[in-house]
Order: sequence, then structure tokens, then C-alpha cells
Amino acid sequence: MKDTLIKEYKSFLDNGKTERECVCQIIEKARSAGYKDINEYSQLKVGDKVYITKMNKAIMLFNIGTENIENGMNILGAHIDSPRLDCKQNPLIEKDFMVYLNTHYYGGIKKYQWVTLPLALQGVICKKDGSIVNVNIGDKPEDPVVPDTGGDDSAVTPNTGTITTDNYNGDVVTPVIGGIVAILLITIFVILLSL
Repeated sequence: MKDTLIKEYKSFLDNGKTERECVCQIIEKARSAGYKDINEYSQLKVGDKVYITKMNKAIMLFNIGTENIENGMNILGAHIDSPRLDCKQNPLIEKDFMVYLNTHYYGGIKKYQWVTLPLALQGVICKKDGSIVNVNIGDKPEDPVVPDTGGDDSAVTPNTGTITTDNYNGDVVTPVIGGIVAILLITIFVILLSL
């Protein structure tokens, strides 16, 4: 039992690196336990098991009980925290013929752990027609990864080359995503996806 729980939890963490990925996994588990999207009901009755999502980034599950809601309810809450670097609204920075991602950190990360860590690119592209394209590059062993240079050399201690937490500025984390030619190809790809 314990080993199974540990394996399932590790699998959940491996496959749930963003809120959206976590919510998808929770929906799958909830549906297998008899929960249905609240929108599938016209009226709720005692014993119904429902879930509600918010922008596919949050989820709430309810068991409809026997007593009137005025008598109260039992609530068990949890929080999906996905520490990561988010791309800013204007995500590209060009410097010295290299292209970097303009990011900010989210989720209480320990900034020094991200220096020179290979990163994956995960998220969604929302197209004009309302459809969504999932993006996941860098999770599989054969995928390319995005290197994080730490923004500048301020995170590396002079003469020793060791990483220090004192100088690392999380506000200038700028992962390298390629040269100018590569970024032009990526931009064309994104524009084509959005048509």
C-alpha cells in the first residue's frame, strides 16, 4: 500500500509540473471515483459527486450531503503550487546575437537552485479561434532543453566558480533559447499556430 502510494505520488509530481497538468490529473482521478463536472447536472441531489474547475488551473470537488447547507459544510482544502519561471508579456530579449526569455519566478522557488539548471518549456498557446495547443518541450530525454544562465555572472563567486545565494538576482533570470535565426523560426511557428 505504502509503496503504491509513493509511486502514484511521484508519478503525479512528474506529470504535474504546472497547475493545468495537475488539474488534468485530478479530473482523471475524480472521474474514476465517480465525480462529474457540475455542468453535466441540471440539478444536484444528495449523493452527487461533482467538481468545478477555474480556468483549468484550479479545481474544487464536492460531495452533496444530506443536510441543509445552512447547517454548514465540511471543507478540506489543498493548494497547487508549481514553482517555476513564467515568461513575461514580452518574453524575448536579444543581446549579443543570442535570444533569452524574459522571466519572473513564481511559487516560492529557491532562486539559487535554478542557476544552470536545464529547463523545460511547458504551457499553452491560446489561438484566436479559442482552441488551445499544449506545449511541452524538454520533459523527455530526447527533447532539447532550455539552459538557465542565471542572467549574468553575479551568481558565480569570483575565482572559485561556485554558486552563491548572496548575489543571485531572481529578477534577471534569463534562460537562453537560441540565436537570432532560431528565434525567427520559433516566432514564425507561433504565428502560424495562432492563425
